[in-house]
Amino acid sequence: MTKNTNNKKKLIQKILLITISIIALTIIGYIILIPIRNNLDHNRFEKLNTQTKTVFQKIEIASNNTDEWSYKASCTPNMTGWAKTGGYTCTTSISMEKPVTTVQEVNDLQAKYYPIIDNFDGFIQKTELDPQLPNDFGKNFVVSSAEKRYTEKESKIECSYLLALEQEIETPNNFIHSSTIDSNNGKIRIIIDCADEANKSWY
Repeated sequence: MTKNTNNKKKLIQKILLITISIIALTIIGYIILIPIRNNLDHNRFEKLNTQTKTVFQKIEIASNNTDEWSYKASCTPNMTGWAKTGGYTCTTSISMEKPVTTVQEVNDLQAKYYPIIDNFDGFIQKTELDPQLPNDFGKNFVVSSAEKRYTEKESKIECSYLLALEQEIETPNNFIHSSTIDSNNGKIRIIIDCADEANKSWY
């Protein structure tokens, strides 16, 4: 009886020891992996920043100071309701906005800048150029847009190109496609955005 009891105790001790060892090894492994994961994540977003800055420089050269382009790299906390999840969304954004009064100006800007983005060897095409609406974009001076999606080659992060013709003055019709531009006072926006979830705020 005593022997059986001792054997049971030994078995329980072995099980406890194995369980504690597994938990300890898991914790140690997790602690070791965190810096590795963060380093890989940081490198990924640094690659994105480098690549999109290259696009920005090409656009600025093409602009020759005729259009005011801006570059921004930023990270925002991910939220669930009011609570932060601990993760972030990091974004690089190239953008330009200017008033336009004719559809020809829209077409000229599209012809000037779109090929730079579309021919950039760091972008892999994901979709075709999607004009909204096809019968209006580049043809009529109405609220319209065109969008195309890419994958940035080094970081594998998704990027998008958007050219949007809107009302210059904020109105309820600003984003209603095919709405006539009031008094020919339009506004063109071109945005190249790349974004993905990140472990930390890298920018």
